[in-house]
Amino acid sequence: MKAFRNVSFTIAVLLLSGGIASAALAVPLDRAVIRASEVRVLDAAARIYGFDPRLFEAIAQVESGGDPHAASSAGALGLMQLMPATALRFGVSDPFDPVDNALGAARFLSWLRASSLSRHDRSLTGLTLLLAAYNSVDGAVRTYDGVPPYSETHQYVRKVLRAYLFPGPCGTLAGRVSTSDEPTIRRVRLPDSDGSADALDQLATIRELRAIALRRSVAIEPNH
Repeated sequence: MKAFRNVSFTIAVLLLSGGIASAALAVPLDRAVIRASEVRVLDAAARIYGFDPRLFEAIAQVESGGDPHAASSAGALGLMQLMPATALRFGVSDPFDPVDNALGAARFLSWLRASSLSRHDRSLTGLTLLLAAYNSVDGAVRTYDGVPPYSETHQYVRKVLRAYLFPGPCGTLAGRVSTSDEPTIRRVRLPDSDGSADALDQLATIRELRAIALRRSVAIEPNH
């Protein structure tokens, strides 16, 4: 796997937080790695399939609030809230793994974009139809030749477009940082996401760092 210039720094932070610093310092750092990794996962998955990463952040924010363990009453799972049948269809083996979930959602959205929505691919109309198809089903968009007349779908499209086009300080997942967490978040450096060429390697590295942080967080806070 290709090495990244920031990985050694991140691992060093994690090791130091366990070996030299106190547990009180280690837990915020681990949380920061976990939180930062979710944004970077979305960024890399979006770039692989030619989407704007901010769109994926907006979808994840509306779908799950950025919670990779989210499960809806309708059965949708994970960061991008994939239904089990959709997850299976697009190669997701663990919908609660944010990397697996984000890649499955990216494949699903890419498939939707290449379907009947392709004639509006680069327009706001195309984005609206893409979001409507993601929320309902592509068949409904085809049937109605537009956004289907479902109240839930209309509300969903409005929420995602608002988060995407007018993000504000807390409109997307990247902006969901509390005042107490922000200094710690800024100390965490994960692999840069400069393009799609190395995105798969980035995802693998982020997954490893996230796993380390999760194990450490559970070990330090067993009751959480």
